[in-house]
Amino acid sequence: MTARRAIATLTLAALAARWASAQPAIDPDAKRAWGEAVGWTNWADAAGGAGAVRRVGAALTGFVWSERAGWIDLGAPGAGVTVGAGGALGGLAWSERGGWINAGTTPTLGEFGARLVGHRLRGFMWSERLGWINLDSDAPGAFVAFVCPADLNGDGAVGGADISAILNAWGGAGPADLSGDGVVNGADISFVLSAWGPC
Repeated sequence: MTARRAIATLTLAALAARWASAQPAIDPDAKRAWGEAVGWTNWADAAGGAGAVRRVGAALTGFVWSERAGWIDLGAPGAGVTVGAGGALGGLAWSERGGWINAGTTPTLGEFGARLVGHRLRGFMWSERLGWINLDSDAPGAFVAFVCPADLNGDGAVGGADISAILNAWGGAGPADLSGDGVVNGADISFVLSAWGPC
């Protein structure tokens, strides 16, 4: 019975690792954001990469690390960070030291609000305890970007299913708006075609 349990555990772990690696992940060269109170944050290395931030459909999941704030959970139970219309981020992240962190700053800040534009996070998130977190610094490597933003269905490759996701969202807004122009259109199909193939 112990051998079966061990095999089952290893099989589940392998499947989980395969699933996690298929989701659009943070670029290891573009994994840092800055805040005066929180300091540098690392969006890519949680649990050796297994707990790193990933985009799964319209949700951001995983953990961000900060020496000052500790772990920041983007998929906190009962909350979570989402990607909405025009790439605007919404929802809340949670940190034991920092409390709730508001990703939905676009209604207040407009073009400076937290949002996903193509593969790159832009704008600011806000926390009462931690202040502003700048996702989009001008310093080299001091921004957060995904490796494979055109993989809309999270299967580890850019292909026909991603074109289908764009066609299903045509004329609207949301995660399929890869160009960040506020509407799902031909520019987003061009984005997918230019990224065609494995991530």
